[in-house]
Amino acid sequence: MSKYNIVYATNPFLSKPCNDVLKVTADMPKLIKDMFNTMYKEDGCGLAAPQIGIDQNIFVVDISYSDPDSKPMAIINPKFTWMSEITCTKEEHCLSVPGSGVKITRPEEVKIEFLNEYGEQKSLHAHGLMARCVQHENDHLRGITLLDYMSGLRRKMATKKILKIEKCLEQNE
Repeated sequence: MSKYNIVYATNPFLSKPCNDVLKVTADMPKLIKDMFNTMYKEDGCGLAAPQIGIDQNIFVVDISYSDPDSKPMAIINPKFTWMSEITCTKEEHCLSVPGSGVKITRPEEVKIEFLNEYGEQKSLHAHGLMARCVQHENDHLRGITLLDYMSGLRRKMATKKILKIEKCLEQNE
C-alpha cells in the first residue's frame, strides 16, 4: 500500500494547470489505488494528482461517508458539459491547505464526461456534495487552490499555517 506526500498550496507546482492523460496504461489502476489510499489516510473525500506531485488531469473522490449510495470514483480528463445556474455557498477544506477553510459559491449540479481508470468513457450528473467535490478537485487540475478564494488576510494566515507545518515536517525527517 503506497502513500504519497501531500503537496501544500504554497508550492508553485499547484498553481500550474495539469496536462491531459494521453493514454490510460496498465499502470493507471495502481496509481488510482495509491491515490485513494493517500486520500483515506489523510481523511479526505477527494484528491487530485497535482496534490501528490503528478502533472496529470486525474482525481479521485469518495463521499460514501455522507452518501452510502455513492461509490468511490476515479476521474481522468474531466470535461464539464453543463453547470446549473442554481448555486450553493458552503465552506470547503483542502488537504493542501490544512487547518483552513473558506466559503465558496459553486453550481449545485454539474455534468461531466471523463475516463475511468481503465480508459472507459463515462459521464456523471453530480449534485450536492459530489458536485462540490468534483468542482473542487477540478480546480486543482486548473492550478486553483483554496488560497485563491481567500481574502488577503485569510490567505496570509493560511500560508503561515502551511509554512509552519512544512517546517515541522522538515525537522522530523
